[in-house]
Amino acid sequence: MRGGDIIVKALMEIGSKFVFGLPGVHCLDVYRVLCSEKSIKHILMKHEINAGVAADVYGRLTGEPGIVLTIAGPGATNCVTAVAQAYAAASPLIHISGDIPLHPYKEPLHGVDFDDFLVRVFTPITKWSIRVKHVDDIAPALVRAYETSTKGRRGPVHVSIPIDVMNSESESPIVDISKPSRLCKVGEIDDETINRLLTAKRPIIYAGKNVSRYQCEEKLLELCEVLHAPLIVHGRRDGNDIVVPYEHPLYAGFVGGLSHPAAFHALKASDLILSVGIRLGCGEAAPLKDAKPLGCIHIDVEGGAAPATVNKIIVGDIKETISALIDRLKSFPPREPDTIFLKEIMEIKRQTAEKIEREIEVHKNSSPLHPGVIAKILNSTLGEDSILVLDCGLSTFWVRDVYKSPCIRGVLSPGGYGSMGFALPASIATKIAYPEKKVFAAVGDGGLLMSYSDLPTLVENNINVVIAVFNDSKYGQVWQLQKKLFRDQFIAVDLQKVDFARIFEAIGGKSISAETFDEVKVAFDEALGSSRPVLIDIKTDFRYNAPGSELFIQNQDLEIGRITD
Repeated sequence: MRGGDIIVKALMEIGSKFVFGLPGVHCLDVYRVLCSEKSIKHILMKHEINAGVAADVYGRLTGEPGIVLTIAGPGATNCVTAVAQAYAAASPLIHISGDIPLHPYKEPLHGVDFDDFLVRVFTPITKWSIRVKHVDDIAPALVRAYETSTKGRRGPVHVSIPIDVMNSESESPIVDISKPSRLCKVGEIDDETINRLLTAKRPIIYAGKNVSRYQCEEKLLELCEVLHAPLIVHGRRDGNDIVVPYEHPLYAGFVGGLSHPAAFHALKASDLILSVGIRLGCGEAAPLKDAKPLGCIHIDVEGGAAPATVNKIIVGDIKETISALIDRLKSFPPREPDTIFLKEIMEIKRQTAEKIEREIEVHKNSSPLHPGVIAKILNSTLGEDSILVLDCGLSTFWVRDVYKSPCIRGVLSPGGYGSMGFALPASIATKIAYPEKKVFAAVGDGGLLMSYSDLPTLVENNINVVIAVFNDSKYGQVWQLQKKLFRDQFIAVDLQKVDFARIFEAIGGKSISAETFDEVKVAFDEALGSSRPVLIDIKTDFRYNAPGSELFIQNQDLEIGRITD
């Protein structure tokens, strides 16, 4: 067996069904095998960053590593942003790159003077980065890559395979490959933990991204209901790390660099925090410093340096540990909820929503369209059978602040790394992972210009997602910042007007242009009912800053990740 045969066999054994990639000389032997192997579908992306984002999102949504395949040199380094974003998002991903020969001249094709430079590039942004030096080491490397990517805090790995290794014959007649088993250790829950949870007057549950990566949002909500405890989640400017139904009676909102007033009140007024899936040592753990007077009980897949307020750490598989905790709690008489506390939180949540609604209603018939008006239409258009994919930028900040997800995992956003151009490749992977769902992507013109090379990928594969472009010919969020900081002086924020509808139509897709409230509503309904991919080009106004800038509690140091104590 040649290296390409081993790679494909290994991918089959670990359960990979899709590969996102671009072919080239350094990885051509893999494509030789994929020609005849139909159990793995290759999705030809048009830029490696988009391939990496698609693999990242596939991993987030399924819990199985997304696979991205690139050539050496520029193909691999084009993936750096996507891999870094996957690392920040704790997404399981395996990046397989071709590589220059084991013993190259200086400046070889797609290389530089250091033969291991790809390993060095990817080491800081992966859980493991390796250069395979013998064909018989390919299979063990990929099995370890799978195990590393899915164990503990999930994340990306990078495996580079030199062209001469990939093209060589294995000395072993049969390559034995088996998928590693996942150990589901249950965290130890002692009587003291149960007693603290049942006797606290105002406990809250604070959840982070590892809850989503271990796909246990349903169990998390059940735990909230057993404890009658409000749920707050870690959020960011472009979206929350966990998405649950907005209207759930115990969901208070998000905290972080920007905090929803209801969630902020819950945090400050609580007497005990149960944190679940929060990574200690990073910004999402900062709210744990507010745990008083009873401190914080912490559940996650790994430990770490914790604030002094964290007085109990339980390490184990999150889903299994939550399930065990629920079973223990149900064996005792239920705790009495603090109804006044819960009513206070829900009233603040209601008042905040009403303030946003009033601002939007004033601009319902404005031209160009107010981005909040479009987000409001989404609330009445998308249901539990839909997933909304967001990009970064002013328009999608409006959607993030206005849209009320009706279901678990109903919204997908880039995460802390915050790379623009996310929405298009993410929507491709979302539809592949959940073909039965209606997938709707909201992206600004700046974000789409960074990734629109993969619009043809939608048409080629008939991936019937809806791409709504908030087209305002501006880098809107930067414009807002410059307006505030530069005293109405602006630089490098104007974009050439682009007719995305005509571009998508020229590619072979279905396109719709919309400029009014009624036109947008009709366009959304038509697009969601289509069996083809649809792009909706909407003229929007960049002059309105997202409501979070005024209504939410801001912590600039936490938003940019600066440690202040």
